[in-house]
Amino acid sequence: MKTWEEVREVHQWLPQSSDGWHQHSNGGGWIQNTATVHGAALVCGSALVYGSALVYGSAQVCGSAQVRGSAQVCGSARVCGSALVYGSAQVYDTARVYGSAQVCDTAQVYGSAQVYDTARVYGSAQVYDTARVCGSTLVYGSAQVAKTPINVTGLRYDVLICDKLLTIGCQQHEPAKWRRFTPDQIKKMDTDAATFWRRHRDALLVMCKHHQAKPRKATKKK
Repeated sequence: MKTWEEVREVHQWLPQSSDGWHQHSNGGGWIQNTATVHGAALVCGSALVYGSALVYGSAQVCGSAQVRGSAQVCGSARVCGSALVYGSAQVYDTARVYGSAQVCDTAQVYGSAQVYDTARVYGSAQVYDTARVCGSTLVYGSAQVAKTPINVTGLRYDVLICDKLLTIGCQQHEPAKWRRFTPDQIKKMDTDAATFWRRHRDALLVMCKHHQAKPRKATKKK
């Protein structure tokens, strides 16, 4: 079990006194008295659960991870490394959030999805099923990601292709809407947007079509 002094070396913003905090009996991680951890949940290492956060079921929070605000981690979910889950975010089922990833606002990560590296999931976005969100990928707004998105970097704007949305820079729309935009509408988004869209439009829309296509059902041989 880590002492308060040892945990403060990792989380230097913590006060000198541990008043208002206690060590969790299952793992020794530190819990603020306003937060709730129960069931078979494990909080260990230098992990912190604070604010009005809730961790329960057989969930695990470990490493130097933090769960705060009114966030919930439950089921058999794991939050570890230096990951952050905060706001009113929820991580559950067998989902994993690790590395330096962040899940916040009202976002949800569930199923057997994984969010890691420096990826961020925020807004009201949902990442679920077998999706893997990694690298420096940003999933936000109302995006729903059920399979690993395509992250295109190295262009004038970062591009993210999810199940139903195409995100270019700070603009997020369904591919059908992108297709209907006139050159003048694109130009109003950003002064360089018209040139970018004219150059990459066809390739990006084809990528969306292939990524979002439903797999064909196998046909039985006679």
